[in-house]
Amino acid sequence: MARRQKKRESGAASLLDKTQEAFTSREKLFSLLILLSFLYFAARLVYFAAHVAHGIPPDEDFHYGLCHVYARAFLLPASGDADPAFGPATHIPYLYYFLMGKMLSLNVFPLSDLVFLRLVNGLLALLTVFTGYRWIRLMTPNPLVHLLFVVLLTNTPMFSFLAAAVSYDNLTNLLAVSTLFFFHAY
Repeated sequence: MARRQKKRESGAASLLDKTQEAFTSREKLFSLLILLSFLYFAARLVYFAAHVAHGIPPDEDFHYGLCHVYARAFLLPASGDADPAFGPATHIPYLYYFLMGKMLSLNVFPLSDLVFLRLVNGLLALLTVFTGYRWIRLMTPNPLVHLLFVVLLTNTPMFSFLAAAVSYDNLTNLLAVSTLFFFHAY
């Protein structure tokens, strides 16, 4: 795609040049397969979020409980606001818990808070995959590499399982991939 852009800008492309077309059938096929990978990943996230029993994902009870502590606080909880099982709530990195605590107030759907937070974390994972896709498009113009990247990322079992759980790993992954993308884009 970058070569086509350069040809258009330089004026070297003729009217009969096939690179002037919007997409070739091969690129359309790869785009369709990438979209199907995204949709399959989204469906799997919804399935895991709704059907995995409470407490099966690692440390989910702790993260879920701490999100509730942050949901009850106006901004940040005081050091004595947390349940003794969670320890002092002010001695941990709080960005994830703050965001998820505030997201709990947006649960107007007939879902339990746990399933709602799992779906929000699934959205973070979808944004991670999308940002990773945009990053790999910066790295190479080869659509086969784009497809392979998305398929490998969306079909990694541990990533899929943790993406549908209440865990700060989802926000960390999104911020890490965003760092790669913005580092190469700007």
